[in-house]
Amino acid sequence: MLKVVWLCHLSNSKLKKHFNVTNVNEFAPWISILIEMFKNNKDIEIHIVAPNVFTNKDTFFVLDGIHYYFYKHKPIPLFNKYFLKIHSILKIEERTNYLFVKRKISKIIGFIKPNIIHIHGVENPYYAVGFFKHYKKIPTVISIQGFLRNVAYKNHFTSKSRLKIEENILKSAKNIGIRASFMKDYIRALNNQAKFFWLQYPYSFSNTSPDITKDTDLVFFGQVSKNKGIEDLINALGILHKEKNLDVTLKVIGIVSKNYLPSLINLSQNLGIKNNIEFTGFVQTQHELHKIACRSRVCVLPTYNDIYSGTIVESMYLKIPVIAYEIPGLLDLKSKSGNSILFTEKANVKSLAVAIHTLLNNPVLQKEMSENAYLRVKELFKEEDMVLNYLECYKTITI
Repeated sequence: MLKVVWLCHLSNSKLKKHFNVTNVNEFAPWISILIEMFKNNKDIEIHIVAPNVFTNKDTFFVLDGIHYYFYKHKPIPLFNKYFLKIHSILKIEERTNYLFVKRKISKIIGFIKPNIIHIHGVENPYYAVGFFKHYKKIPTVISIQGFLRNVAYKNHFTSKSRLKIEENILKSAKNIGIRASFMKDYIRALNNQAKFFWLQYPYSFSNTSPDITKDTDLVFFGQVSKNKGIEDLINALGILHKEKNLDVTLKVIGIVSKNYLPSLINLSQNLGIKNNIEFTGFVQTQHELHKIACRSRVCVLPTYNDIYSGTIVESMYLKIPVIAYEIPGLLDLKSKSGNSILFTEKANVKSLAVAIHTLLNNPVLQKEMSENAYLRVKELFKEEDMVLNYLECYKTITI
């Protein structure tokens, strides 16, 4: 049996209950789903090494056969807001190149003595820096969750530090897990010696009925940000209102920062569509989110950079037809048998407005896309294929 370390971060309801906390949002659900997929597997023994975002203390326990090592990732208590603020202002982690975290991870890995290390995501340095100490001594594979170098903000000190760490890992890694076709060429520009493995991340799908009553035209759910295209979407609705006298309704589901929400409301007001848009805020559970999303006729996510966006994949499974910008990270979602996503040119708001108008006024196309999209998602995300691919990767790099 292979002893495998998963170096990652995560939060889910089971862990929140274990730590007896309620003030931490759930994130990285794909890691939690992977744990469920592998927890009874006889070929590997999984050891999760992760920053303790719950209590910021060193903690070890075994839960459902999985070994968890949560480490203190800040040298000061999370509840001490004064020192946390000073710590953040001084950029202690960045200036020390995450030395505190590196030492924590090294100590844990030295104790575990794994056969292999699998790092899930290199864009998060408060665990990914564990790569540098061990990749030459222990067989290591990195999986790409997303590319930080693609995001819009790159100028402040923290982002520059994170980008440098991401790039150094991508340049040095011998084994890289990819989940979209474009990623090979993208990574080879930095590292032409890397060996690639197809390591897909799973998604959690609700069984919400697609036949639920529709009371909204469009839905946008997930991270509400400029990079996800929310401003383009609002502007597209403004075009439809002005040029075609159409009052298209939109439901926006997700957390919006207090500083950002007023600008979005002001934008919609200037376009004369303020009453057409509802910001619901954060929805506690995925099932409830999907129930709300299914009440809309079409999902629109004009994201500028994404790899298999959860919003889009989940909508495809829920049989909500999708409109998105044509970007490399979404092209594998195209169905070979027919329309599965209505793509438009990236950053072309006028084209986005036309696509919205076209799809809302074509129920036959909506139905066709919904069925094709559902079949495509079922084809791409087969649990048994994922498990086999992970095990094959681990066996290959430990030989």
